[in-house]
Amino acid sequence: ATVTDNIDTSSAMGNLFFTILAAFAQMESEQISERVRSAHLVAAQEGKPGTGGHRCYGYARDGKIIEEEENHILQAVKDLKSGLTLRQTTRNLNEAGSRTSTGREWQARSLSNLLRNPRLRGIRMHNGIESDGAWVPILTEAEQLSLFDNLNHNFSASPDRKKTRHLLTGLLVCGVCGIKMGYGPSFKDKAGKLVTKYQ
Repeated sequence: ATVTDNIDTSSAMGNLFFTILAAFAQMESEQISERVRSAHLVAAQEGKPGTGGHRCYGYARDGKIIEEEENHILQAVKDLKSGLTLRQTTRNLNEAGSRTSTGREWQARSLSNLLRNPRLRGIRMHNGIESDGAWVPILTEAEQLSLFDNLNHNFSASPDRKKTRHLLTGLLVCGVCGIKMGYGPSFKDKAGKLVTKYQ
């Protein structure tokens, strides 16, 4: 039961009272949203790690480095720099027992997204704006940016890359880390409907 259950909206006074209550409820909801947005902005400006979405591989939720995952990241960078392809590097990670922060095997796309993530170089993204993160970076800015050409070349040169271009690919941007999202594997929901996933 709610406070509006016993209001007689068939009368002018009852309808007015119901409208006032609804307006106050709407105002309260908007104020809560404003406080949440403000808290997220302050956290970003202070360089605190984001709390939404999946945990960034290499870091715990509190921003501390997970040494084993850091070593896997540095080895992947080393492999790519040595001339291995992204797919070969991905295969090496999986064979070494490394898994993503969600417990899945690495794919070329997920590894590329990780290595492009500005968090690895100590940058906090919020609504497209960069702030210095209050955590220890795993890569320097120069190290990460030098990977971009290599990663782009890997995808464009892949012989088995599908030519199909999916709607919104390259247009969607992750609200947590700021990187562009690509088409991911589709899956069926509980109703059996095919759902397109972007990651």
